[in-house]
Amino acid sequence: MTRTLISDTAFHLERGSGPGSRVLVVGDGAGASQAAATAPGTVARPRMPLLTEVIRAHPAGPARLVVAADLSGESASFLSHLRALAPDLDLAAVVTTVAAADSSVRGAIGKDVPLLVPERPSDIGRAAVEYASRAARRTADPVIVQGPVGQAVTGREAGLPGEGLRGVVEGASPGDGRHRWAAGRQPELPVYRTAGSPLGALVSRPAGVAMAHGLESVLRRRLARTVAKSRVLLVGYEGGAPSAAATLHTLGATVGVHDPDPIRACAAAIAGHRTLGHQEALRWADVVVDLTGELVCDATALNELKDDSVVLTPEPGWCTAPPGPLPGLAITETYEGLTVCRTARGSLHLLSGLCGSPDGGELPGPLHDLVSAELYLCVRELAARTHRRGFHHLGARECADLAHRWYQIYGVVW
Repeated sequence: MTRTLISDTAFHLERGSGPGSRVLVVGDGAGASQAAATAPGTVARPRMPLLTEVIRAHPAGPARLVVAADLSGESASFLSHLRALAPDLDLAAVVTTVAAADSSVRGAIGKDVPLLVPERPSDIGRAAVEYASRAARRTADPVIVQGPVGQAVTGREAGLPGEGLRGVVEGASPGDGRHRWAAGRQPELPVYRTAGSPLGALVSRPAGVAMAHGLESVLRRRLARTVAKSRVLLVGYEGGAPSAAATLHTLGATVGVHDPDPIRACAAAIAGHRTLGHQEALRWADVVVDLTGELVCDATALNELKDDSVVLTPEPGWCTAPPGPLPGLAITETYEGLTVCRTARGSLHLLSGLCGSPDGGELPGPLHDLVSAELYLCVRELAARTHRRGFHHLGARECADLAHRWYQIYGVVW
């Protein structure tokens, strides 16, 4: 499959997403509004019974969806279910990384869907918003962006069109997305979020356990290491972090926590973990799990890490193409999802796309099913009516209904 400049397609970006940046498209997008190869109303295998039940019980109205995703097995499964069961939701495009565009899961969403690939993964959110804004000018249906667009919609001064978009749906990150939104900033569009949802009580613990096992798996596969007898630092102690820390301890790690919030720091200490200040934490750790996504953009902090240390960030694709130059860091090697740098203290291994499961790639099936059903209902809410700008969540009644359906399907078996 060939890649061409996005300007060769019907919907084009008239300017790059940043200095020296281009946006590429995989495939020509011909027939993007056509039905997927999978016939509507059918799914090859009921891998996500909750999502299937919710889509059939609560069909969405007409809308066009632009997705910013890494096209992992989870994302591809979610999108393939939407295409099969929600024909009124037209998947207009997917904005992703180069590695994801080349992956075998690409076929799961249909070859008629354009894949947009910014040169820098940090531009994925901005590219998705720009593409969706142009799409909105050419259709009467509402256009929605689903994915972590973060600061791309926090202010008009960013220079993004934004007009015509119905809103954004953003899922929770391992650190609950705190790194995506500047303090005190409000989006200029309606943004539905799963972070902070009442369903977090169901999601946080198993997500943290999965994160810890995923960390062990990725260290073994990429670096032939293990968390056992390693000093593992968690930057941030909220969401799934407490259960991740407990699981890492059972796997043999010595767990340290750095969180500037005094209440969360106290919670970590009560749980028996070592709490550390910023400078002390950097010089103490063998492995750093950066749940905030802020450490990997701080060259000064990275230079404080000891030789041969490892940093994992939740941002997919970051380490394949960092968002900009990091003074004092010299990149010596780059692999898929792994960058090796030379710092003031020696070598540093940066790994991106932190998620979690025992196989190192996906959340547990029932948990992913629940999160996907919540994302779908958020998309449905935006498709149904206009909302005021700012952050939104599903209502307590909708969340309670989801939890009830989820328990009826999975019960105590999981």
